[in-house]
Amino acid sequence: MPKYLPPLPPDPPDFDGENYSKAIVIELKNNSIYFNSQKVDHNELEQLLKDSVINQNPIISLYDLNSNYGDFLKMNLAISNAFYEQRQILSLTKFNKNYSDLDKEEISEIKQALPMRHIWDYSIPHYNEVIKKDGTFFGFLVR
Repeated sequence: MPKYLPPLPPDPPDFDGENYSKAIVIELKNNSIYFNSQKVDHNELEQLLKDSVINQNPIISLYDLNSNYGDFLKMNLAISNAFYEQRQILSLTKFNKNYSDLDKEEISEIKQALPMRHIWDYSIPHYNEVIKKDGTFFGFLVR
């Protein structure tokens, strides 16, 4: 019986042609999280993500089809929280206000200063299908 993959997800965000040789890859495989191929626990992931967001490294998150939905959500929450926490710090520094209390223009300014550089949740089979063509993932050299 032939194996069929679902259609490819939508294109990733526009990274404005910047050099992203420092892209971070987070993988959820068999309910374990790997940060650049190194297995990490949740606390380690949070610190590594914090550093990655501060350094504005793009993040690619991948998941296998064997992991459970709860761990998938935990991975995504950790990534989202890392961006939110750094935006909160920047908001307090720049406006002396919580991020949640900013108006639209202030939020836009914070998002421009600290954009979310994250290619969301590709399944590992999709990822492998994309990179096998030329060794890149939407411009990021991965092989």
